[in-house]
Amino acid sequence: MLPNAAWINFLRKYGPSAANDNMYDETIEQSRKRAGVEPLLLPTPYLNDAFVCLTQDKPISVILSGTAGDGKTYYCRQLWQMLGGKAEDWADDSQATQGMYVVARDGRQIHIIKDLTEVEKGIAKTIIARMSKDFADPSSNRLYVVAANHGQLYEQWLPVLATSPAAAAAWKSIEDQLVDGEPQTDVPVRVFDLSKRPSADSMKAVLDAVLLHPRWNLCDGCELNQQSTPCPIIENRRRLLGDHNGAVFSGRLQQLMELSTQNNQHIPVRQQLMLVSNILLGHADAKDNLMSCADVHSFQTNGTVWKASPYGNAVGENLSPRKRRNREIFEKFERLGLGHETSNRLDRLLTLGADDPDLRPDYEMLVASDPVYGNTVPWQAAQRAYLENGDYDIGDEALAFKTQIRLQRQRLFFTLPAEKSKQYAAWDLTVYQNAEMFLGVLDSLREGKPAPQELARTLVRGLNRIFTGELLEMHDSLVLATAGSYSQSRTNQLYEAEIAVRPTRGEAISVVHRDPRGASLRVQLMRPSDLEPVDLFLTCLRFEFLVRVSEGALPSSFSLECYEDILAYKSQVLSALQRRREIEGETVGDGLTLRFIEVMEDGRVRPHAVEVHL
Repeated sequence: MLPNAAWINFLRKYGPSAANDNMYDETIEQSRKRAGVEPLLLPTPYLNDAFVCLTQDKPISVILSGTAGDGKTYYCRQLWQMLGGKAEDWADDSQATQGMYVVARDGRQIHIIKDLTEVEKGIAKTIIARMSKDFADPSSNRLYVVAANHGQLYEQWLPVLATSPAAAAAWKSIEDQLVDGEPQTDVPVRVFDLSKRPSADSMKAVLDAVLLHPRWNLCDGCELNQQSTPCPIIENRRRLLGDHNGAVFSGRLQQLMELSTQNNQHIPVRQQLMLVSNILLGHADAKDNLMSCADVHSFQTNGTVWKASPYGNAVGENLSPRKRRNREIFEKFERLGLGHETSNRLDRLLTLGADDPDLRPDYEMLVASDPVYGNTVPWQAAQRAYLENGDYDIGDEALAFKTQIRLQRQRLFFTLPAEKSKQYAAWDLTVYQNAEMFLGVLDSLREGKPAPQELARTLVRGLNRIFTGELLEMHDSLVLATAGSYSQSRTNQLYEAEIAVRPTRGEAISVVHRDPRGASLRVQLMRPSDLEPVDLFLTCLRFEFLVRVSEGALPSSFSLECYEDILAYKSQVLSALQRRREIEGETVGDGLTLRFIEVMEDGRVRPHAVEVHL
């Protein structure tokens, strides 16, 4: 048996196989013990805080919330052992009473409910009512650790609210913490929402946990590493560690997780483990599309190691379309269009670079220098057929030029160094062509640096085009226009006001830091002490939409959702404008002046006034 087969087989269980649907903490732990491998040290940033809550001088109960796959059961098991519980008792379901594991600590009983939905329906109301009373009673000798998804918490508490004032008070405290993320003092129970942790942070922790596991040391003396063709599993780990082109690969993965967070799309740890496992072990010809050690020699022999490309695996190229759609992480990544979106500069390099003297140095560095996943035999054959015959999609799907160039785009997106990434517009290979600018703004704001005013002007030009329905070139002020009412009309000809970008008499438009999560476009109509500014939270999607509109194109890849988001924001700004008028005491005289928008040749607006006598 190959020396590290047990570890690789265990790692396969995290991948996108049919068995993964049931890979919760309990079954993963059982599999780990059978394989005889050391546990993965998964990210638990709130674990010590939860332990302190339960053991401090005035202890309080803990609720662990989050989405499926965030590690709530893993947290419960860790807390059980930290509090003195035995690992073998946790693995034995018969040790649970009424769905709760109980451990004694400092004269108190700590009840751990690893899944609130596992409590029998007949006694759930009684347990929740009792828990709620114990939460607020400092003399109670019972503490609780409760794990439940957001929806499950509400569903379980709702039937008790009308009959138990203690449950109603507890729920208010829980709900406030889920919304605000801050501990409450009225009912002493602490809620830890595991889904609030930025996905980029947990991605780095998951990569470290998997790639630095001590079991990889057993691969050093493996016979598969002595072949002329490298073992694809070890090669993929090496690339994720950063031994190939620095840490660009892992850095790109963290950037993609950051973009998901900024789009309000949380990626649970379970999905991130699935992603890393698939990157390391993915291969279209392997059982469940995941390699085992036993598969490697045949792939080395038959020349299909290229199908184990970690860059294609990152977006699920090794999986069938149905499997990709049914796995959250790959379904989200598929929406990026990575490999399907094109960059003219990169495509020119890939097709002509080997023969073009101007491009050849970059081609040698970026393609020819990577014989494992770059300058492969199938790529050379597909490239030659395309240049000689124009064959783009003729022949075997995997060997056709359209497939091979897609794989090359994916590989280059994950490997281009910083200077080449800008030169060849790497982010053009995704639907988020302006992501690099967006991420740079986030970094600056988090470091306490102001966003460049030029960025605000770019976004304002996009807003002006949407707010008016005209191809305006104005960027130094925001034009507010309507269609005779505050409706969300596509074309707006009635001029209402302009808000200056540069601070002027209390007006200003800027990009500001919005809590730890991200950035907002802020429109300020008066001094903040007189009127609250109106903020638009800049998701990556909204940012991309506004920048592309500002540049003169309304991308078809965006849905109406973006457009409607901006019109809803326009309504908020118009409402603030009305409040400003009320504060300033504007009055209507004997006549009514309608000001129509007149678009000048330079793309600027000039109001054209028409007097209407009443």
